[in-house]
Amino acid sequence: MKLDDLLEGVQEPLFPKEEVLKAYEEAAKLPEYKRIINLGYSDISTKIHKSRGAFSFGGMGKNARVYKIHAHGMLRTQAIGSDRFTRISVPPLTDDNMLENYKRMLRRVGDIVESRTTGVPLKHLPKDPNPNKYVKNGVIEINDSDITTLEGLPLPKRAKKLDIAAHKETSKLKNLIGAPDEVQDVWLQQLEITSLEGLPKKMKTLYIYSCKRLTSLEGLPPDVETVRLSYCDNIRTLEHLPMSLTSLTIGNLVIPTLEGLGTKFLKRCGTLDLWHFATRSHGLALLLISNKKTRLSWHPGSETDAGKIIHRHVNDGRGGLIECQHDLIEEGFPDQAKI
Repeated sequence: MKLDDLLEGVQEPLFPKEEVLKAYEEAAKLPEYKRIINLGYSDISTKIHKSRGAFSFGGMGKNARVYKIHAHGMLRTQAIGSDRFTRISVPPLTDDNMLENYKRMLRRVGDIVESRTTGVPLKHLPKDPNPNKYVKNGVIEINDSDITTLEGLPLPKRAKKLDIAAHKETSKLKNLIGAPDEVQDVWLQQLEITSLEGLPKKMKTLYIYSCKRLTSLEGLPPDVETVRLSYCDNIRTLEHLPMSLTSLTIGNLVIPTLEGLGTKFLKRCGTLDLWHFATRSHGLALLLISNKKTRLSWHPGSETDAGKIIHRHVNDGRGGLIECQHDLIEEGFPDQAKI
């Protein structure tokens, strides 16, 4: 097998070829690309370079060098005629927005070429006029409560973390439409959202804190693994929790009923942590999924006595479930004794 074929095979799983070629064609139209050409450098990318989304620029004269930009975010340079490369630092990149990454790396090459051509030190050249202030190293942070919509923001399709928080009393963000499609961890804090519409379609972990107008968990992706939910006063049901959930934490909530818990949904939850929590019926359902990683702390109120009975049997297995049901009925909590 030829070396180029081998390299292309390695690159293929990381970047779909169609995406790479499209990003390459679009990047070649950018002002940042044309700036390098106007400074006297030529695009010397080979066919195999282009198929992998890599640019190679070469120049003439004593200060000229070869610069190579790679689709995975590497930027290298070498003296003409030399086989030794030097890696160049680049601005923070996104995880998957290749065109945005190309723009930043092309701008970096342009700055270096201009400094070598004009003699102006690199630190004195103009800075990036339009940095993406929301994205850094694959992490999206939006802490501006004046933002009304995510649509139109320069956000990548995939990210490691999405952190949206409002630290003022009132947030103007009403929904999550425009969020990335795939995020590993999502944090939503003190927002005025009323639903999870627009939530990323793929994620592993979701933290929701003090979103007091949120009324439902409908819209959770089917493969989310961890949910942390606290101080969301208008959540009244857990029925939209997905079967994939392996860890659930709920704090400072009163859920009217747990009917369906452990039978219709949330069957496989390995870690259950409830603090300042209460329910008015079907509390016994908690024992269907309880194990040694279950912790219960009940909200002060009329349900506390029933909660104490349930807590007493929380790690006793299915045999404890029967005993707990008997104790709840005996103590006058027939609704809590339902599953």
